[in-house]
Amino acid sequence: MRPTYKTLQQLRDDLAVSLGFGAMGGAQPNQIPYLTQVLQQSQNYLWGELKLNSTSRTHVETLGVEQEVLDVPSDCQVGYLRGVFYKDGNVWVRLHHGLPDEYDLSIRDTPQFYGVNTRYDKDNLQIQFYPIPQEPVEIRMDYFAQPNRFARNDDRASVPDHLLMTLAIGTAKMHYQQADGQVYMDRYQKEMRRVKSQNFEAEGSMRYNEWTDPYSRAHKYGGEN
Repeated sequence: MRPTYKTLQQLRDDLAVSLGFGAMGGAQPNQIPYLTQVLQQSQNYLWGELKLNSTSRTHVETLGVEQEVLDVPSDCQVGYLRGVFYKDGNVWVRLHHGLPDEYDLSIRDTPQFYGVNTRYDKDNLQIQFYPIPQEPVEIRMDYFAQPNRFARNDDRASVPDHLLMTLAIGTAKMHYQQADGQVYMDRYQKEMRRVKSQNFEAEGSMRYNEWTDPYSRAHKYGGEN
């Protein structure tokens, strides 16, 4: 079961109290945009730093006969694809990242290689497979999903509350020049080191230690490199 974190409204109220705004009845209307921005930016930063179990996703799709490409799931951003596999009986076999420098598109066989490129509409990514299958093949994509929407009051955070709040409080206190701002930033750094040392990152960091970033270089199709 994935953890449930606080809503944007709850976190903003907590942030206002931590900044001393509670005595004034909470954040004032002119402060809300800034506090919201701090929380959103803090979440985005944390999401990039920590590939959490709660953001780990698996997408399974059939690559049909003579089909060469599949779309990457829309919630997978550049650099967060963990691995691509095909199903051989009851076993998932990892495909090799990177298309061969030269290959014959007339060959029909079980895919062994894949490359990632931008789709024709330049809005989504696609995976190209080689060889092209002569019969349907199940394909699995493991990836880290982008955070959920975090813009409305009832939207929930996608990262742990304690980390998000510590970073947001430190950032906001530094902005408002409150004396203990650096204390919170130091606390955040200490907490981050503890979290990483406890392997709070997704288990993929261990299971897929041979993984390399599939977006590290561009691939051109048609045998060119």
